[in-house]
Amino acid sequence: MADRKNGMVQAYGYPSNAGASQIVSRAVAAAAANSHHSSRGKSGRNSKRYSVSAFYSMAAEQDNEVEDELAQVQRSLRDLKSKISGQSKKNFVLERDVRYLDSRIALLIQNRIALDEQNEMASHLEEHGVENSDSFPDDRRIQLYGNFFFILQSEPRHIATLCRLVSLSEIDTLLQTVMFTLYGNQYESREEHLLLTMFQNVLAAQFETSTEFGSLLRANTPVSRMMTTYTRRGPGQAYLKSILSDKIKDLAEDQELNLEINPLKVYEQMVAQIESEKGSLPEDLPRSVTPEVAAENENVQSIIQPRLEKLIEIAESFLTTIISSTASVPYGIRWICKQIRSLTKRKSPDASEYSVCSMIGGFFFLRFINPAIVTPRAYMLLETAPGNAPRRTLTLIAKMLQNLANRPSYAKESYMLPTNPFVEKNKQRINKFLNELCEVSDFYETLEMDQYMALSKKDIDINITLNEIYSTHTLVQRHLDIIAPKEKDHLRILVNDLAPVPAQVSRKENKTIDLPLFSRWEIPIQDLTTALMSENNITQNDILYMETKAIYVQLIRSLPHLASGPLDLDYVAETAATTKDAQLVRKGIKVKDMLRELEDAGVIDHRDHYKLLVEEITQELAHLGNLKEKIRQESESLEGVYKTILDHNNYLKSQLESYKAYLQNVRIQSGGEKTTKNSVGIGVEIEGGKPRKASKGPPKGPFKFSHNHLEKDGVITESTVPENRRPNIFFSITSPLPGTFIIAMHFKGRDKPILEMDLKLDDLLEKQQDNVELLDLEYVRLNVTKTLGLLNKTFFPIQIFNVACNLLSPTFYANVPLKNVALPVKTHANHHFPKPDRRTDNTQLRAFSASQNILNRADGSSKFEFGFTSVICSVSGPMDIQIRDEKLDEATVEVVVRPAKGVSTTKEKLMESVLRTAFEPVILGGMLPRTLIQIVVQITKDDGAVLAAAVNAITLALLDAGIPMKYMAAAVTAMIDSKTNDLVLDPTASELESAKSVHTFAFDNVNTKPLVLLSDSEGLFNEEQYFSCHDLCLEAAEKVQGFLRVAVESKKEKEQQQTVGH
Repeated sequence: MADRKNGMVQAYGYPSNAGASQIVSRAVAAAAANSHHSSRGKSGRNSKRYSVSAFYSMAAEQDNEVEDELAQVQRSLRDLKSKISGQSKKNFVLERDVRYLDSRIALLIQNRIALDEQNEMASHLEEHGVENSDSFPDDRRIQLYGNFFFILQSEPRHIATLCRLVSLSEIDTLLQTVMFTLYGNQYESREEHLLLTMFQNVLAAQFETSTEFGSLLRANTPVSRMMTTYTRRGPGQAYLKSILSDKIKDLAEDQELNLEINPLKVYEQMVAQIESEKGSLPEDLPRSVTPEVAAENENVQSIIQPRLEKLIEIAESFLTTIISSTASVPYGIRWICKQIRSLTKRKSPDASEYSVCSMIGGFFFLRFINPAIVTPRAYMLLETAPGNAPRRTLTLIAKMLQNLANRPSYAKESYMLPTNPFVEKNKQRINKFLNELCEVSDFYETLEMDQYMALSKKDIDINITLNEIYSTHTLVQRHLDIIAPKEKDHLRILVNDLAPVPAQVSRKENKTIDLPLFSRWEIPIQDLTTALMSENNITQNDILYMETKAIYVQLIRSLPHLASGPLDLDYVAETAATTKDAQLVRKGIKVKDMLRELEDAGVIDHRDHYKLLVEEITQELAHLGNLKEKIRQESESLEGVYKTILDHNNYLKSQLESYKAYLQNVRIQSGGEKTTKNSVGIGVEIEGGKPRKASKGPPKGPFKFSHNHLEKDGVITESTVPENRRPNIFFSITSPLPGTFIIAMHFKGRDKPILEMDLKLDDLLEKQQDNVELLDLEYVRLNVTKTLGLLNKTFFPIQIFNVACNLLSPTFYANVPLKNVALPVKTHANHHFPKPDRRTDNTQLRAFSASQNILNRADGSSKFEFGFTSVICSVSGPMDIQIRDEKLDEATVEVVVRPAKGVSTTKEKLMESVLRTAFEPVILGGMLPRTLIQIVVQITKDDGAVLAAAVNAITLALLDAGIPMKYMAAAVTAMIDSKTNDLVLDPTASELESAKSVHTFAFDNVNTKPLVLLSDSEGLFNEEQYFSCHDLCLEAAEKVQGFLRVAVESKKEKEQQQTVGH
């Protein structure tokens, strides 16, 4: 029988079957292009060249003309993947909004007042589900942007270069567009492969420019942010859920499993338990010891040993699960690991296998696995946050896994040294696993096919907002000389045609559009097929053969009973031609003629019952049958992914609503809205009541200021108003809503103002933060800082008393006049005395201790403890300060608060503001002008009253540094119990859980004429309760301040003795 590739009879030009011919055209073009590219100096690829039939099979999987079970599950899978991609983008936007609000809250706290009205703040956020306006670019620009984004998508090198050039502040917006819009279809092979190609370019440049081998991929750069964002896409989340979810759930459910191995923490827990059981401590068991002493304690060692064994056992089980899941790791993540290995060996050919695997582990564990283990709720592996003990166990496990991938350093965490046997035992095992991760095939040939198939589809589009279009255009325009330096570069031509760059539109006008992508320089797929056929020996008979096979596969899928016995092609065609379905009839008649033509050309032979064609059709049907089961399994897996993403979306929405409620309550408190003792914050629900909603109060003002007055105070820095008219000019300022102001310029005798400006306070704050000095009002220019001061003084004067703060409001602080309010402290039967810390009633302080000069590198340092609450403070200064930050007549005070665990959050930012406000008047800054005094507070243990402990630690550290001070602050905390209304002095963390309100006071001159330096209140309380807490704290502060004075005097005596000795 003649080989079908040698048949030379021309096809007779039958009317083309749209579905089959389109598939065949794509397959031919892809195969031809693959062969064409493979022949250009790429030895070794010819042997791997895809056959035309193989390309056809890949194309046939996307056949949309058949309505069988396979087509239905394929369609369902495509819809599910589309939903996952769309929902992932929504989650990314929500996460961005939460980060935006978090940074905005920090700005609010710094200014101690509201910045914005709720509607204005909401306008900065995505209005999800709200239809936008009908404003579009014109048709010409839409087409140009289609060309523009087609080039960016299909030539990833441009985006790769851009990602390296943008700043960290710009990377999130760019990542949203790249990850979830430009390559937003996370399950479409072409887009995924193009995205990975972009990663390859970015990583190659990162390796090439990096000078420090050890810091590669570990520093916080746009590249590292890209890699982390990539792991948060659908496939990565599905993998994490499948391998980690059950193990973490089992661990989180065992709340009593304490596997702490830090000797100091174990010692503290042991001491607390002994004291709780016996009421006192043995003389040979001090409450506070050094880590070295704790590690040498035999009882501590006996506690740690079984914990260590159990911890290693659990870590082994986690490691085994991860290692056994190699085949489940998403292809993209494995391929990135492969690139890291290749680039590492290229950069350092002599690098050891351990060093290479360390680089791979730096991505796989540090950026992918460990964040999910340490914060399982954020990755939706748990519905609620794990308890303290399970969370600590998960953290230790993550440390152990990370030490496997990196050379462990125990300089700062010597307690991890006993886990070293685990590292040594599994070192070869983890290296083997990391190398196996890299054993995946490349996708270049598949990508070539994808690209040519994309040319034939004619329906590539992306769902993108106008602001995404314009922001991407802006970034490309800004860096065009680097991205496309040549005049004839296609991207440069398009950017020039699109000039100028449009400005960002408002949120209401930021419409989402479906942007069709196509190339201005596209070669039609029919021409491409014709041009390449001769180069690759693909004949018309090959095309006719594949079209015939395609139609037979469609017929059998539409009439599945025909596949039950031996395949008879004549019978299949005849059956189709005699059905009642017009489309099947046309295909049946056509395929009869095509079969006869192929036989005339000698490609097939009816005497062997078309054996070659029957075999290929049978193989194709078998492949599609297996594909159906594979798609079903994939659909089941992705259903779980989609549910997880939806759950995370709901979590983010609730978080966003909490932030909005917080901001609204800030406005209520800062705007001076009167509250009653029964009032609560926005979004706070009382038992038996409804959540409170925002209400508009009456406008404040107008307040009038003359031109000369504002000029004298430095508010007006420049004025074009003629000198002789200035006495008749005045300004009025009105605040219709909290954080919103109307500044009007008037001429005496006229009813209407000369000009009006609607000003938002957060705009001024951002200008101040960005070092923008002047605000232009057309006729005058205002100093931004002085204007802020004027608004603060006029609209937000210091409040003397706050009757009812609420749990979502910012901390209130003020100078409170003393009152003689003496209320008995009630003790109820439901309180158990003595307490675990040996206190016999609610009016006693916990044992407290202090030490100074504990840090060598700081100018002053201290440690202060209330029971198990422990705070370390360092003071550096006076130091030189940057000119833009210096104050001409006083020192600048900077306060940094670091939590015991994790990174700083809004809670620490709030605490920084409170402490800075309290200590700025305490420090005699006028004696140290144009300098910086930096105060760093490190919380080492928070068991309640941490703010009071921080105040006392700062006082001691400032004294140790020799910073001149006007007062000596001593602070104490008290609370009111929500169940009993009892006053509780110096509450612990467990007691604070039942607090109705919490009050921290700092005093000076407690023995003579007390002065309140800080008053910080949270919660609901009335005036009587407030002053009861005040008086109780004042009495206790006398003891604390006396202790501080003794500590200082003791230090002085010791220093004098050392001086005399020398």
